[in-house]
Amino acid sequence: MGDCKRGDVIEYKDGPSERIGVVLEASKSLLVLGPDGSETRIATKAVLATLEEVSVNPDNPATAASRVAHIERDLAALREQANLAEVWELIQMEDDAELNDLDLSEMTEWLFGESGGMEQMAAARLLRDDVIYFKSKRGQYEPRSASQVEQLTIQEQRRLEAERARKHFTDTLQRLFDAGAPGEASRALEAEAEADLEFRHQLELLEQYAITGDEYARRSQADALLDEVIHGVAQTPKGKGSTRAFNLLVGLGRLSPYENLWLKRSRLSLAFPPEIMEAAQARVEQLSWLDAEALDPELAAAHPWRHDLTAVDMVTIDDASTRDIDDALSLHRLMDGTWELGIHIADPAAVVPFGSALEEEARRRGASVYEPTCTLPMFPRALSERAMSLVEGVIRPAISFMATLDEQMEIIDFHVKLSWVKVAARMTYDFADAVMLNEATHPLRHMLDDLRLLSEQLLHRRIDQGAVVLQIPEVKIRVDGPRENGTLMEIDTLEVKPPSSASPSRDLVQEMMVLTGNRAGRWMRDNHLNVLFRGQPVPDDPENEEFMRGTIFPLVESFQARRKMKRSSTSLTPEPHFGLGFDVYVQVTSPIRRYADLLSHYQIHAHLRDDDAAPEAIGVEELRELSAALDGLLSEASSVERESKRFWTLVHLKRHLGETMEGMVVDVIDERRARALVFLTEVALAVPTSLIRNVPVGETIEVRVDNVDPRRDLLVLKMLDPA
Repeated sequence: MGDCKRGDVIEYKDGPSERIGVVLEASKSLLVLGPDGSETRIATKAVLATLEEVSVNPDNPATAASRVAHIERDLAALREQANLAEVWELIQMEDDAELNDLDLSEMTEWLFGESGGMEQMAAARLLRDDVIYFKSKRGQYEPRSASQVEQLTIQEQRRLEAERARKHFTDTLQRLFDAGAPGEASRALEAEAEADLEFRHQLELLEQYAITGDEYARRSQADALLDEVIHGVAQTPKGKGSTRAFNLLVGLGRLSPYENLWLKRSRLSLAFPPEIMEAAQARVEQLSWLDAEALDPELAAAHPWRHDLTAVDMVTIDDASTRDIDDALSLHRLMDGTWELGIHIADPAAVVPFGSALEEEARRRGASVYEPTCTLPMFPRALSERAMSLVEGVIRPAISFMATLDEQMEIIDFHVKLSWVKVAARMTYDFADAVMLNEATHPLRHMLDDLRLLSEQLLHRRIDQGAVVLQIPEVKIRVDGPRENGTLMEIDTLEVKPPSSASPSRDLVQEMMVLTGNRAGRWMRDNHLNVLFRGQPVPDDPENEEFMRGTIFPLVESFQARRKMKRSSTSLTPEPHFGLGFDVYVQVTSPIRRYADLLSHYQIHAHLRDDDAAPEAIGVEELRELSAALDGLLSEASSVERESKRFWTLVHLKRHLGETMEGMVVDVIDERRARALVFLTEVALAVPTSLIRNVPVGETIEVRVDNVDPRRDLLVLKMLDPA
């Protein structure tokens, strides 16, 4: 370009744009005055062109800036009057080989009919921006072929459409975010996404980034889009990376501040597909016994393989909030002095055939998931809470696991039967506890007392067989919401459930279910049924094994024992279960909630029924494939439940920031640095904590809730000095 001097009007590169200015100072770099009166320091290599015939007096900045602005307008006008497509067509018509290499001066002549400095600068701008008609090489311009122009024109149209769509997206998000009305913004975004597929794709890009986190595969694309959106908002959302995306979408009402990201990241589904809901309703309408209070003789005759147990008094005991009730209990003294114990389990296999769409959906889900804000049932509620549930006072199909006990309540016989049942009473754990502690009355009180006595004996026998009982309280959280604009969530219940030994009814139900798993497992093994058995290996260290066998551990020791125990696993062959103290165990008592239990029920049906319509047993290979898929689903469901519960526990603690709580030191993490695991009894949460001094395991201390960030999974406790 030659050396620039003071007073020259130049065109220079400023980022992606070309600008016009007058040189105020010329040395190793240039100080340039722009048309708006601003001064910019640029490198000499940024100069694109100099208007040799134009000179401006830099001693009068206002006049110089006005002159530069006038030149800028003239260049824009020249560019508007030029038609590059028309010039390309004219050159194509000439069919002259010499026109294949034109310099800037020649191109300017074709465009404007003359080749002055202003015209050349306008032509240079136009040709620099051209991506369709001419290609440039060493200052020469060659027209592209017709086929190339056609292809590039289509590409450019698509690029411009994408650019317009992106600008519409960013402008919309900026406007809605600055308006500060999340509820209205969320509805507006949904309407835009419904009407515009590209808008939806860009919104989903930001949503997936916010949900997946910084490891998101398309992070760079999401960050670039996020930068464009945030560049134009009045108040920048806090955070970096995916946190910034999350906070932007919270401000737009697209996500709640309390969004369950663990659930959104998982394969778990909150809603059932419409066709599954329709299939569930259709199945409900086919069930003649659904709300019957007495067993119809024709129904009984049509199901000769089912035993009528509707006259047997039985009770269900669950949490007050439970609606999918899958177990009932009965215990009666017989004339010969023996006892008949019945554990009656809901029979969804009688409602949903194997291989049906409803069964396949249950298989895809793997289990019901219970998290503080919602329940993700394995079956639609019309089935799980109604047709399959052991509802008080109405007829239901069941699988009854029946044990005969001698006068000392030792089991002398065990058998399994398909049955019809009718629950006499539904009780909550609290009410059943009150009845057994003489704080309430009920006609079935004596049966509860007998069941309690039996459960105590069963526990002692398990302990004698080497069972390990851990007594660690659990927290139950229920959250109400969302409300109003979809962002307000409130903790309705935060209750620490004590170990089952502190609740007679919980202990009773637990022992009955454990007994059923063991005895059903033996029965299935002896009858050669292919099912998914559960086992737990012994600890690696023989000393730990000997130390742990046959022990009920209190709170502190429970944490230490749990560290030494191995994870349970599933197998097609029976294996000992170290923790339960059994040689064989199978999950069979929660078929409404766990798919593994449902599989056991299908195998029981195939074994017990001998009619023409009896289902076939599931083969070993298919069962192995189902088991492999189920393991991943259950791990995912467990993670969602665990992380969701922890998140809401931290939300609760954040609302008690600065308050003092009681904690128990349950383990030492680093004695040298005085770090320990502290169990907050109020919320049943174990927290790694730095102490002001080493504290013996088992000692109770006071701690202050010093810092909490639920979204970052951060909880800092500070030990208080009793002195």
